[in-house]
Amino acid sequence: SPPAGTDSSDATNSLAVTDSPTATESPGDTDFPTASDANSPSAPEDSNTADSPNSTGEAQPPTTSSTKGDTINPPAAVFTTTFSPVTATISGSEVIVTPTDEVVPLRLASSQRPAPPDFIADIMAALSSQPDLTIFTSMVSQAPEVLRSLNSTKKYYFFTPRDEDIASILARRQEDEDKYIPVSTTIHFAEMPEGERDLKIKEYTLVTALKGEVEYIALGDGEGARIVSQPPEETDGKIRIISGLGRVRNVKGEAIKFERGEIHKTDGFFTHPVGIEQTFENTGGKKFLSALETTGLLDTVNNTRKITIFAPQDSAFDGRGAPDEGELNRYIHGGLAFTPELGSRSESCYDSEGSTTLVVTLKGKDKFINGAKILKSNIIAKNGVIHYIEKVS
Repeated sequence: SPPAGTDSSDATNSLAVTDSPTATESPGDTDFPTASDANSPSAPEDSNTADSPNSTGEAQPPTTSSTKGDTINPPAAVFTTTFSPVTATISGSEVIVTPTDEVVPLRLASSQRPAPPDFIADIMAALSSQPDLTIFTSMVSQAPEVLRSLNSTKKYYFFTPRDEDIASILARRQEDEDKYIPVSTTIHFAEMPEGERDLKIKEYTLVTALKGEVEYIALGDGEGARIVSQPPEETDGKIRIISGLGRVRNVKGEAIKFERGEIHKTDGFFTHPVGIEQTFENTGGKKFLSALETTGLLDTVNNTRKITIFAPQDSAFDGRGAPDEGELNRYIHGGLAFTPELGSRSESCYDSEGSTTLVVTLKGKDKFINGAKILKSNIIAKNGVIHYIEKVS
């Protein structure tokens, strides 16, 4: 049965161990992210916390809905790929994994055509040139609609999990054959920003190829799920990528540049975003979630496309009465504001859904919202993002 805070539709693609006779000898110490273990956006790379994977399930086309005048239409097309087993050689030993079906929402703009064969061939050649990316490359080759959905006029970052990290995770799953590891390829392809860009210098909000209105994204018609890249800290020199639930993956080694973009090897798969309610439940925001439920705002928050919530951490409500609807609306912004946007100026302002303005100020590396320090940032949900702040402001 799925862990608390998840449901059977939280995975469109999984990896199950079919035969891994020597996988326990494989290096690596990272784990796949899941909704049940996502309390810190800065969890260390060498964490040994065992994540409980989500159950597999099929994507259900969304019903047409309207939020603030925007009509959300069902996906134009959905493709299901049946994968064959993937074999990789790591430290002289074979590791075999079998991905389950991946449902790919292909949403092309009216002016966009499927990517041409030469564009796809260039990407596959670049991926295939890396011997430590065998598993991920095989998955991509077996799901051609993923690459066909890319915009050939753009360049992309290809964030690719290494074989050794996948094998290490699978080795720890060997004892329970019923466990599956939710993964996907589309969220690993992100459009490169226009102009000068360097992931080592500044942070960016990146738009991925995971588009449409499906389980993992509800940002509006044609919008791509977001991830956030953060430059290296002085202590470790590693680029960090934040995906669903604020989970962090690290980039390993230098970028591999080619005509269509850059390959960045990562220490694991990214996490799909889930709904606001599940995100609060799994990241330490149960009191704010309870207040949303009590005031009847939860449905509105769940169904709003592009929403940012600056939620006081649970401890901030100790000794205080439950906030009313007006108070809660003071923490909600009807748009997307990830930390790259919040840190663009020394002071910036955002409209709230309440009677106040959200004023962002910078003090060194810290960001404050109306005087309250942001403690955990970029907790990415399917229809927006949550930032936890230290106190009720």
